[in-house]
Amino acid sequence: MKINKTLAITLVASLNLTACNTGGTGPIPTTGPNVALVTAGSGYNGQGANTPYITVTVCIPNTQTCQTIDSILLDTGSVGLKINQSQISIALPSILQTGTNFPYAVCNLYGSGYAFATANYADVYISGEKATNIPIQIINDGNQSNVPTSCSNQGPQILFLNSGAKGIIGINPIVNLANSTNYTYVLNNGSYIESTSGIPVPYLNVNPVGYFESDNNGEIISLPAATNNSNTNLFGTITFGLNTESNNNIPANIKSVLGDPNDFIGEFQATTQATTYSAMFDSGTNVWLFYDTSIAPCSDGSGNYCPSGGSATWQSTISNYNGGNSITIDATIQTPANNSIMPFWGVQDSSGILYGLPFYYGKNVYLGFVGSKTSMGAGPTWGYQ
Repeated sequence: MKINKTLAITLVASLNLTACNTGGTGPIPTTGPNVALVTAGSGYNGQGANTPYITVTVCIPNTQTCQTIDSILLDTGSVGLKINQSQISIALPSILQTGTNFPYAVCNLYGSGYAFATANYADVYISGEKATNIPIQIINDGNQSNVPTSCSNQGPQILFLNSGAKGIIGINPIVNLANSTNYTYVLNNGSYIESTSGIPVPYLNVNPVGYFESDNNGEIISLPAATNNSNTNLFGTITFGLNTESNNNIPANIKSVLGDPNDFIGEFQATTQATTYSAMFDSGTNVWLFYDTSIAPCSDGSGNYCPSGGSATWQSTISNYNGGNSITIDATIQTPANNSIMPFWGVQDSSGILYGLPFYYGKNVYLGFVGSKTSMGAGPTWGYQ
């Protein structure tokens, strides 16, 4: 995949997108205590395309000092809540190294580059659900001169504002990302020094959904169908928990595969043109990302697919991480435009397969967390209807 000790978010910006968004298509879904609104398309500043956003509330732990922040990118391909420093106004307590009280920072590595952030504690609310005193991160989205070169050398700085987002919430079914997966640092006398000792919590990147007091074993993302390119955002929902409430039961006719519990983002297998790759349903990737020699790439070197005649069908087969249980998926790929909703946007990549947000349109997508078992099997599980 497009990951080498990185998370799988891939924000494709080759169209230099600034969508002319004309609002959303309704009606806005009804929400409940375990349901939150998802807006898909472009974000708060008109940037981005095929990007899902939710609203979160963060609080200083055990207080009523809180801030509600919208336009947080909803990403099933990464782990952890991270908010741009420019968008947060409350002072969340730092996570301090045991013995020195130096504050921790993390270099988060994604398929598209890096995001450098401080490590902090917060209470996190989404709709009627709460995760108490969990690690989150505040992204340095400004001056990068103090960022260690061991981080900045990993690729370009990810600017979530280019995707219309004020931050990102990684809700991957692995739930906890090992601290050794990213670089960790302590701030000592104004300089960041790499350190892995004295971290007072097992993980600095956690999926907040897995830390809810209830409805914490999985989630369902539901988006309406998109049959045309459009500049009108779509409204859907994320429902927390699987088989824990009357509104989150897993249907009998679900199509599902097992992810690898020993892989840090729980990937399954996908095969196209007789080649098998690691893969997942990645809401944080805004395209169909795959390699197929039968579909012509665009001549501009962008990596986008521009099928002969304007349209083509890409076929792939997904299966359990250890083989078996094959499910065929057909996707229509068309020459991309410049819209906030583009269900047919495909990009060439020979390192793996990501079923990005276009896959989610018109589906209910189910993610079962590692450590729990449902009718889909032992998590991590990935399913859709």
